[in-house]
Amino acid sequence: MIYAVIPNQKNVRGPCIAMRGVYRASKDDPCFIWVDEEDWSWPSKNIKIWSWWSAHVNRAVEALHRGYSVAIGPYTFFNKMSRIPSGRHEKEIIQGGPYLAIFHAAEWRREWARMYFAQQEQHWVLNLTIPERVWEYEWKNSIEYSALIYVKQGEIQAAIGKELERMYPKGKTNTIVYGHYRRKRLLELASKSQVAYYLANNDHGPAAAKEIMAMGCPIVSHNRAVPQLLDGVNGIYVACREQNASRGLELEKKCSRRNVCCV
Repeated sequence: MIYAVIPNQKNVRGPCIAMRGVYRASKDDPCFIWVDEEDWSWPSKNIKIWSWWSAHVNRAVEALHRGYSVAIGPYTFFNKMSRIPSGRHEKEIIQGGPYLAIFHAAEWRREWARMYFAQQEQHWVLNLTIPERVWEYEWKNSIEYSALIYVKQGEIQAAIGKELERMYPKGKTNTIVYGHYRRKRLLELASKSQVAYYLANNDHGPAAAKEIMAMGCPIVSHNRAVPQLLDGVNGIYVACREQNASRGLELEKKCSRRNVCCV
């Protein structure tokens, strides 16, 4: 049996949104024991523990020390790609194991997991398919804006966002910053924008990007930021340092919103 924490219903961060889908899909499965954070207690040793988020990484380390079989991921590690390991607990996670399974939610993260966990001989690196939510927002193909600029993280990304704003006519762009918007506003702007720029250093498989594409808006980004994007279908990939306005203008000519699909 698998023992795991129920994702907080009030938390609007991407990992919790995604894992709520996993919870809903598996909560009635007798192989899973889902518990609220405040009700956590150490189960018997024959129960396997799944640490799926970085907020639980210290608990995963303790579970290994206590002798439990532990599964980790997809949001337990590699949260600061500029510095791996990003702290003592992540170092212990990488050096620990063997694990029951190591889950990932993006192809490039699987390769990184294989590289960093290579010293282990007994583990599975598995893709965790996240059940999709049903978006409760009416799709309308009514273009009012040239571009939606979504800034997830980083000073470089923020600077690119400012450059994009200057490249388009005044009043024809909208900028949304991660953690400072309401979901309904994101969906509304995505449904009214010709193209969206998803500016991030890296991401697992962001819910915001999926919502933007669900509104029929193609995305300009790179494969470590939006791994679920189909190049030339629901957007285009560019090199990390080429997320500029000229590629967005090129996309407007190549990618018809009527043919955009969400994956």
